[in-house]
Formats: sequence, structure tokens, C-alpha cells
Amino acid sequence: MMIQIPLLVLLAGSVAAQTTPAAPHDHVAGAGTVVNPFTCFVRRRAGNVYPVCFDEEGARTILPAFADDAVLRLKGASHDAVAQAIAKGFEDGRYRPPARPGIAYMLSPATYMLEKGGLTRSYPHTMFYAPFLTDADIGGLVGRTAFVDRPGPHGMIIMLASEAERAALLKESQALVDEVEGHLGIK
Repeated sequence: MMIQIPLLVLLAGSVAAQTTPAAPHDHVAGAGTVVNPFTCFVRRRAGNVYPVCFDEEGARTILPAFADDAVLRLKGASHDAVAQAIAKGFEDGRYRPPARPGIAYMLSPATYMLEKGGLTRSYPHTMFYAPFLTDADIGGLVGRTAFVDRPGPHGMIIMLASEAERAALLKESQALVDEVEGHLGIK
């Protein structure tokens, strides 16, 4: 699956534009430069393709592990080897959980997760840093209200966008979704 760099920049920019809807002066400038305090990129991990934007705390604490994960996978490391290296990074203190509450946005409708051997579009959502929390702690159920993704030092509470918000996001991003899905071979 090869997506060209200009399309990846557009995809990251699509979610960057959603990070601060109350701040109309924020915008995407140039080739992926975002004028707000979020760090946005497209993560490609284990077949998944998704744009995500971290606030400053997430960029400081979560992004380094994500970057090392990507480098290890590019070097051919297996999923288990990557998981072990990231766990060792936490043990060694190279990676840290977020020290304060924070937020990450995955509001692009062009978000794809590998399920049952194929890529499927995932729901736009917002994530709140929740180190070491579990679904049992919050009464979470995957796909319903709030739930915890990846319990542990980089755990996050996931809040799905409402149906109305998902429809509005898709409507304003339909051309980009069509282009990405064409590159991914989904359409």
C-alpha cells in the first residue's frame, strides 16, 4: 500500500483543521505546517492508516514512542519485537506516560484500521490521555460511549463523534476520502 507524500500531507492537514474549531484564525499553511499547538501526522502501523493530532503533552510523551515504533517497523522488526522494544523504553525511562490530562484528535473520516484482513473506515473520535486506566475503571464498552484503548502508560479514553458530527465531517471531506480510498484500493 503506497500513498504518495502530498496525499499524506493533505490527510494530516484534514485532521489538523479539526483540532481547534473554536479558533478560526488557525489554519494549515504550506506543506503541512499547522498554526496551532497540535502536532499532526499520518500514522501507518501494522496495516492501519490514520491521521492523528496530539496536543503538546501528547507530542512530548506519546509521539517519541510512535516515532520509534515506525522506525523499528521500517527496519523490518516484527510486531512482537516492536512491542518489546517500546515496553523496554518505558522500563528504561526513555518513554513516559502523559503527566497531565490532554487530548488527541482523530476526527478525519479518512481513518482506516485493518480488520479481518482488510482496511475498513473507522469512526472519527477524540481521545483523552488516561495512563493505566482500564474499561473496568470507567465502565467502558468498546464501540459504546467511552472506552479505553491500549490500557497502559499510553492508554486513552476514546469518545466517538456523534452520528451527526460523523456525517458532517464526511460531507466536508468526501473528495479526500474518495482519493485516499482510491489509493488504498478500497473503492
